[in-house]
Amino acid sequence: PMQSNNINQMGEDDDGSPRKKDKKYPPCGGRKLFVGQLPKDMTREDVRNLMADYGNISELHVMTDKRTGQGTGAAFVIFENRQQAQRAIQELNGVITVAGMKCPMQVRFAEGELDKTQDGKLVVGQ
Repeated sequence: PMQSNNINQMGEDDDGSPRKKDKKYPPCGGRKLFVGQLPKDMTREDVRNLMADYGNISELHVMTDKRTGQGTGAAFVIFENRQQAQRAIQELNGVITVAGMKCPMQVRFAEGELDKTQDGKLVVGQ
């Protein structure tokens, strides 16, 4: 079953209070992914629908411009486990181009998700 999301699309906690700038998002054991090359008008629900086939999503945050509120074309998705996150990377990164975009999606572990002792892949993109 899906868990409640702690952060909504507008950068607020579930209770509606603004997210604090100093709030840290610790690593999630290799479950947190950066998803890029998304249309700027893609909603939270659109991203959830795009990623849901790869596993249970624990949290989802669509990045928005603080001044305009418009999407930046990127999101963070936290899956229930690392295997689901790895499957999303394998099946989506550089493979799927979302309608309205010229380049394929970037799907990779978010910064800080891989331990320095683990073998990791360097992903270079736009």
